[in-house]
Amino acid sequence: MVGLDDDFDQLITRIMSAAGDASSGYSGFRSEVKPELEIIQTNGLNLAEDTQSGAAEIAKADYEAEDVYRGAWPDIPEVNFGN
Repeated sequence: MVGLDDDFDQLITRIMSAAGDASSGYSGFRSEVKPELEIIQTNGLNLAEDTQSGAAEIAKADYEAEDVYRGAWPDIPEVNFGN
């Protein structure tokens, strides 16, 4: 998500240079869309940061609980089906 608005600017600039006389509409399009792309970029970065924070919290909880973890069904005795 980083650089999304910059990539969009570069794309529109290249399109405008190739469009010649038809390039006038792209300037307005850029002005209209750029604020929305900035919001999308910010939301994407926030989502990535929140996901990373959640993963860190899960890892921390797992680490803190490793000494007391007894399995999914700790009170059910194991059954041997062998000998």
